Amino acid sequence: MHYRWGVQGLGQIEAVSQVMKMKSGLVYDISNEQAERIVKFAKERLSCDFDVSNSPEQLASKVDVLITSTTSTQPLFNGSIIKPGTHINAIGSNMPSRRELDVEILRRSKVVVDSLDQAPKESGDLVQPISHGEYDVGKIHSEIGDVISGRKLGRVTDDEITLFKSVGIAVEDIAVARRIYELAVKQGIGAELTL
Repeated sequence: MHYRWGVQGLGQIEAVSQVMKMKSGLVYDISNEQAERIVKFAKERLSCDFDVSNSPEQLASKVDVLITSTTSTQPLFNGSIIKPGTHINAIGSNMPSRRELDVEILRRSKVVVDSLDQAPKESGDLVQPISHGEYDVGKIHSEIGDVISGRKLGRVTDDEITLFKSVGIAVEDIAVARRIYELAVKQGIGAELTL
């Protein structure tokens, strides 16, 4: 099976399926053909029934876990429609000119970033509201590493909206590469190269 588009979105769905049992899901894409590919991927690879949503708003108002992975320059939906208890992985806005989220969802969420140094300077989801005085960088709860290590609490109530705003940093790639290497060595697969 070969998927040409939506690599980030597919990877996110696959990752979420590793930490929680997904029975069903919704997908929206500006390309109906791509949306159908994701539905097929979810069924064949993850045994999960996905349906195509008519709009980002319809999808965002119904899901428990919301993943945004676009190159949009405008917010995809009004943040007031997100239901309490939703978790959001926002990974598409990795440039100051890109924006998937509106300021309302930032205000309603416990915002966690991969880097306090980078995210407020690189993600349009943060850069634009901060520069317009609509959101303050001091309201960002923490870096993801602090939540994972237990130095900061993640979700503390069932109704809390949590938001992971990722711009992608090298240390994340290195950690994943190290884990892949360890698994390959353990399973005796792959070839060792001298560089």
